Amino acid sequence: METENERTRRIREVLSEDPLFALLRNTPEKNTFYSETYLEEINEQELYSTTEVARYFDVPIKQIRYYIKPFETYIFASEENPSSESVIRLTFTAILKLRMILLLKDEYRVKGLSNLLGINEEKDIKPQTFSSQEELLEKVDRLSNIVNEMVGTGLFEIKQVENEGQELTINLEFIQQQVQACLGDSNAQIEEIKALAHYYSKENESLKEQLEEIREQRIKDVAISLRERSLENKIIAHLHAEAVDEFFHQKKFGRLKKMFNSSAIENEKELFIADYIHRYLNERLKLKLETYHELSLIG
Repeated sequence: METENERTRRIREVLSEDPLFALLRNTPEKNTFYSETYLEEINEQELYSTTEVARYFDVPIKQIRYYIKPFETYIFASEENPSSESVIRLTFTAILKLRMILLLKDEYRVKGLSNLLGINEEKDIKPQTFSSQEELLEKVDRLSNIVNEMVGTGLFEIKQVENEGQELTINLEFIQQQVQACLGDSNAQIEEIKALAHYYSKENESLKEQLEEIREQRIKDVAISLRERSLENKIIAHLHAEAVDEFFHQKKFGRLKKMFNSSAIENEKELFIADYIHRYLNERLKLKLETYHELSLIG
């Protein structure tokens, strides 16, 4: 029987280059992802229906189909799609990808995950930019305080919307109660309550737009960070190979010296490689990033 450590290593191997996996590793949900009981039943050589997957995840089957549809190109990106128009079949890798989508959906939603994965990305939208991470966090804090104050008035409430996470909505029941309480008052007081409800409704729309702008900016920042990290890893690999060639070219070790001083040579080589990467990494990385960002602006 496969142990939990072996399953974890296999999952990391299968999803090593996956952008959602890189994002998931920085969230509390990563522990859930590695330890769920359905992993003990999955066989990599078999295919599974949406009914079986819904049972594994303990969610309605309609939710499984809801999230497969917009992410079909991602879920089946690295393999031949075994599904047909009438029957959907998922492989081990496809099940893992679908599970990551369900774990991240409440925070990023369908639109955010689509943007992160490059699916149907809208090129003409220019989200709000921030000069620093601190400014972004300060903006989020301010908006969170506004939301809390609005909920505290009783005029608004936070509801769970199926497949979409949480949403701030007007508390119609509270408004009706207030109106009933004021029936004995003058018409002016009733109109004042209506005007207040209208005002907060407009504020709610503005707040939702600002929150969406922040969410889109965060997703783009994560995507850029992942791509820059990938560039840096490639440059380090190239520099390592160059350093090895340069080391042996400079030293020109003979066979006997290699044989009797292999440990000393190996230590000297590692020091040479580390120094070589330290000397050239910043310069190479700067050039690569400048080229990458120029191409991104052109695109």
